[in-house]
Order: sequence, then C-alpha cells, then structure tokens
Amino acid sequence: MKKICLILLIIVVFNSQLYAQKYSLIVSDIIVPSGISLDSLKVTYSIREELATNDYFSVLSRNISNSMLMGNGNGNGNGISYSKKNKNRIDILRDILIANNVDFAFIAEIEEKSGSYILNASLLNHEGPIFYYTENIEPEEKNIEGALINIVKRINELLNLNENDNINPYEFDEMVYIPGGKAIIGSFNGDPDEAPQREVVIPGFYIDKYEVTNAQYERFVKATGRKQPVNVVNSEYTVWKDGTYPQELAYHPVVNVTWYDAKEYCEWVGKRLPTALEWEKAARGPYGNIYPWGNEYFDGYANLFMKGVSYEKQKTVPVGTYTKSKSYYGVYDLAGNVWEWTDTSAPTKDKNGRSLRKIAKGGGWGFNGNKYSARASYGLYFTPDYTSNCLGFRCAK
Repeated sequence: MKKICLILLIIVVFNSQLYAQKYSLIVSDIIVPSGISLDSLKVTYSIREELATNDYFSVLSRNISNSMLMGNGNGNGNGISYSKKNKNRIDILRDILIANNVDFAFIAEIEEKSGSYILNASLLNHEGPIFYYTENIEPEEKNIEGALINIVKRINELLNLNENDNINPYEFDEMVYIPGGKAIIGSFNGDPDEAPQREVVIPGFYIDKYEVTNAQYERFVKATGRKQPVNVVNSEYTVWKDGTYPQELAYHPVVNVTWYDAKEYCEWVGKRLPTALEWEKAARGPYGNIYPWGNEYFDGYANLFMKGVSYEKQKTVPVGTYTKSKSYYGVYDLAGNVWEWTDTSAPTKDKNGRSLRKIAKGGGWGFNGNKYSARASYGLYFTPDYTSNCLGFRCAK
C-alpha cells in the first residue's frame, strides 16, 4: 500500500500571462543507495525531461548543473553527500543557487527502510523548499522510475509562478540534436570555394538552439576573468563597458568576440565550436535547403542588412526574435542576426601551408548580410583574433 504525503510550504501566485523569460533550474542526479538496483542516469534524464515540459523552466544541462554541484561538497558528482548522516542537503543546494544566480533546484532521493522504498523529492529556490514530496513504494511494485515521474508531474501541476522579471543568464542554453547521416553541402551557384555541391556523411551532434547571448557570456567573463569583448577595428562599436553590457542587450547575441574567445567559452561550458559542415547541416536540414527555412528567399525572415538604412541604425535583436528563420531542426538565427564562428579553417593558406583564417557563417545584419550571403553554403573568412559588432557564435557538442 502506498502512503502519499504532500507538503506545500510556499504558494506562489499564478499569473495567466506567460512571460517569455523562463526560470533557470538545476537538477541534481538522483541519490540512490548502493543496495538498490536502478539505472540512476536513465532515471535522472527522465526526471529532467519531465521538468522541461514546464513552460516556466529553463533546465540547465547536466554538465553545467554538475559543474556547479561538484564544487560544493563531497557527493558523487552532485556536490552533496549521499550519506544519510548529512542533514544539510537543502541548505547546500540553496547556497549553490544563490552563488550561481540560478532560480530553482530539484533534488530526488531513494531510501530503503524496513523493506520498502521511500521516494523523496524537493523543489527549492533561494528561500528554501517550495515543495517537499514523499511516497512509499513496496518492493514488489518495482516501478521506481514511474513513481518518480508521477511526483514530478504532480509538482508541475501544482506549481504556479509569477512572471520572471530578473535576467536569467541560462535562458538560452538549450541544444538541439542533429541526427547523423547524409547531408547536402556546398553549392554550384555560389562562390568558387562553395563548389561542388556534394553529399557527405556527418555523425550526429548537438548544436545550440540560439546564438550565445551577452547574459550567458557574462557568466564566463566573471568566472574566468577574461577580458570583455572589444571591437578591434573601431572602438566606437564596442558594446560592453566597465566589464558588462547594457542591460537591454542581455538576450542579444554577444559580439566583438575573437575565435579564441568563442572557443574557450564553448570549452568552459563543456561544449565546442561547431565545424562548418555541422553548422551547414543544422541550417540546411536533411534536404539541403538553400536557406534555413527553405529554398526561396523572403525579405523579413531574418535580421539581415537592410539597404537604404544607415549602418548605425542596424543592429542585433534578441536571439530567436525572427521565428521564421528557424531551420528544419528547430535552430534559430542560422541566417541573420550575427555571423558565427566555426571551428573550421579557411581553405586558403599561406606560403608555409598554414591556414591563417577561420570560417564564419550565417549572413549577419552587417557585412552586407543579404539574400546571397544568407545562403547556408556561404561563408566568410576572418583571422581568429578579429572582432566585429556583427560577429558572434554558438556552441556544439
């Protein structure tokens, strides 16, 4: 027989107007004692997927979550002790939230007591627990994963949130999986180095759904002490001042970053820069579209350079603003907003056979980003130390 106990500690007022910005959420790996046979990683990901169905939550990747949690304790990758003697798990998690400017944390634990399993789950914020849920499961029932998922569903049903008015630096960390297989690359109708159009096989990979934002990059700057982005050609176009950016640009793509900056940021978050081939497949989909949205160009589908409008009046927009720019796989701004660094070297080489430049793709709002340069097969070449206020990046893994 099951005994279910639900304790509601804090009631948050519901607002029917869903705000565009989500609340950041870290999910600790499920705590399982050694005596219980369970695929804990599989269950952890099932919990994460269920929490991600809540429209208010931006679930941080497991890599980012564990990088925060491991630095704050002696647990198995969680930053919290698995020992039952430790009574401070909630306090430790609350401190981690505050230290990392994360809104919520979820923790789930299985205990074995008198032949029964006790499932405990907590959702907390900076003040402490919002929900605490416990359930007894008899061993013969065996469906521990299902019981935990039901707990998460119950919490999702009961949780009501106001609009999030604070900047969430993890808002756009989401990645999209690009399945492996054949991809149409290049073009017969572009620049000579785009030819020939060809079919290649690319292994599956993940790519950021959005370009890296100023808010995300600021985490990197603060954690590593790296210098703020600077325009090396014209200081007038440097966006950041005194180590930060104008707050209204929090969700605009970060610009004025070198290839080295982009590479190190991606590595810092446990990712890497995409290759030019990966980037192109993510943009063209399985059918080799010319543009992310298809084979026909439409004005207004992407944030591209506008003829007749002065350069000073053209600029970036928040990532994901141009919804029609979305590719077959659901990746935004692969045409327009900013050009994006890739990890691929340009085919041109110096007299010693070394490539001096890296490929950037995407047809940003500057550099005459237009119908021609917005094609996914097109690329520009820059030296890796170059910066521009219309050049940014996204990560892959």
